[in-house]
Amino acid sequence: MAPLHKELLNENLQEDPLTYLDGMTESTLDLQGKPTDKTRSGRWRACAFLITYEIMERMAWLMLTTNLVGYLESSMRESQKMARRNFTNWMGVSHVSSFFGAFLADAYLGRFWTICVFSGVYLVGLLMMTMSVSIPALKPDSCGDFCQNPTAIQVGFFYAALYVSALGSAGVWPCLSAFGADQFDDREPSEKLMRSSYFNWFFLSSAVGSLLSYTVLVFAESKVNDQWLFGIPTVCLSSALCVFLFGVSFYRFKQAKGNPFIKMGQVMVAAYRKRQVSLPPDETRLYEEQERELRRQKFAWFEAITPSPPSSISKKLCHTNSFRFLDKAAVIDTIRIVDGTARIPLSRWRLCPVTQVEELKMVLRIAPVWMGTLMFNVIKVQVPSLFVQQGQTMDRRLLVSDLSIPSTSMQGVISLTVLFSIPIYDLVLVPLVKRYTKNERGFSLLQRMGYGMVFSVLAMVAAAVVEMQRLKIAEDNNLLNSEDKHVPLSVFWLVPQYFLEGLGEVFTSVAQLEFFYDQAPDGMRSLGTALYVANYGVAVFFNSLLTTLVNHISGDSRWIRASNLNGGHLSYFYWLLAAMGSVNLVLYTLTAICYRYKKVDRSLMSLDSRSFEWNASELGLMKKPTLFNHIQAMKVVADQQLPAKSLLKATTAT
Repeated sequence: MAPLHKELLNENLQEDPLTYLDGMTESTLDLQGKPTDKTRSGRWRACAFLITYEIMERMAWLMLTTNLVGYLESSMRESQKMARRNFTNWMGVSHVSSFFGAFLADAYLGRFWTICVFSGVYLVGLLMMTMSVSIPALKPDSCGDFCQNPTAIQVGFFYAALYVSALGSAGVWPCLSAFGADQFDDREPSEKLMRSSYFNWFFLSSAVGSLLSYTVLVFAESKVNDQWLFGIPTVCLSSALCVFLFGVSFYRFKQAKGNPFIKMGQVMVAAYRKRQVSLPPDETRLYEEQERELRRQKFAWFEAITPSPPSSISKKLCHTNSFRFLDKAAVIDTIRIVDGTARIPLSRWRLCPVTQVEELKMVLRIAPVWMGTLMFNVIKVQVPSLFVQQGQTMDRRLLVSDLSIPSTSMQGVISLTVLFSIPIYDLVLVPLVKRYTKNERGFSLLQRMGYGMVFSVLAMVAAAVVEMQRLKIAEDNNLLNSEDKHVPLSVFWLVPQYFLEGLGEVFTSVAQLEFFYDQAPDGMRSLGTALYVANYGVAVFFNSLLTTLVNHISGDSRWIRASNLNGGHLSYFYWLLAAMGSVNLVLYTLTAICYRYKKVDRSLMSLDSRSFEWNASELGLMKKPTLFNHIQAMKVVADQQLPAKSLLKATTAT
């Protein structure tokens, strides 16, 4: 037998080695795929590096997005309509393409390496944008209204840089939050509670980065040139990547589990092939792999335990009665006799275990919830667009001072709301509610999302009321046809709608992120968080379509006039969104009532039920057996195909 790895020969190991082996899950691997001490890795120590990365990345991203439309109009000579359309397309693509990075992480690279690779791509895009405003040949002329338009090379290089950064960010977003959640082992009750809190604090770190972007750095960038406009985000992301790499020795890593779409395809093909087969009356007759799923470790001693380790490393899932037609994929309809022994053909395109079938069912159950949260993000899209435009038409002076604040900085109200609300939610509200609901999270994830949607609808109501008052004041002051003059109404009247939207994010956005990670199959958790990211991207495109239809239907009275809000009826659009959000909330509630959460089968399974059964008390083993004795005994039984009762003799012999 090959030498044991040094970590496994710890003299202080006193626990049952089989329990120890079962604890060596993917959540306790280091970068080389070797077991690592769980007490020295993962948890909050590792998450500190990821949270710092998130703060700096948010600063970089939001500094880029808050100034991009203005740059397209001023330097790239685009009309307001074209600039906003290009910005919308870029935002939508950057979020929807998160599926690509998430797929690579789940199927091939793993989350750590995906973050590294796409952070590099992200950084290259920002460097290219910095070059486009620094190198004379790539930089458009800045000579006012009477200079030439940018050349095709200048435009092409800038947009190439813009979409390279979009691709990079899309690969990072779904993996970073999921990688942080990987630092907690959900088999440990204490760490499972920590993981639920992690999503709250991860979102809070995003709010910290957002607040810095909307306040200090927005003021600073208004005083600097274009080189700093893209240079500061580049520095922020470079620093974030360095911090991320510094934490590599503290991380827990999970291996990629193969193409999840092939696994789902196998279930559908197997179910279709057996469409004429009747389902058994007893669900226990459906096929399921029985061997305990030892996690594949790249050690010589592993081959001594099992010559052919199982390919799947997912948890066993309990059978559910939804989508029953897919259960036919797990029906055993063919048994072959080989050398007088009955064998079941194990082609996944013909027979799939129950867990694999249930993973596809989970994806199908998640889909309606994903659609139900889309309207929340449609409302959220109004914050950086119409909310900001509202503020630009109002009095933006700070109280009695002559200092004016950028309208973009009002988004900092949302960040402040998140910063103050999440600690209260996590430290006060959850323990209080948990006493009554008996739910370890306080509210269930679907309940939490629903409450946030209520706040988002109220935000639209508040926005509509303020807009009605703003238009009334504009009419009283003969400003309906004035594009440049400000309405004598303080911009701070917008605080209630920003505050309510912030509360909506505390409830819905955080719960969305945790829900799609928690309820996704183990091999699709990056894709699960990508659903959260892509939901916003789809909402961006849907909102663009909605505003176009609204303006087309409203005709000459156009509700939304981008060039002059005073001449439109923006309040009507807000009331429409409030009504749509209310209807969506009812439909979402029905979906949530019908939803069934993922249920993991946590019953202990035999090490290899086809060869022998392991029961330490039944076999009368020593109280503190050595790991070496256990492995040698297991090898004897496996090699000689001895009955289970011979294991004690094998242990003694070693």
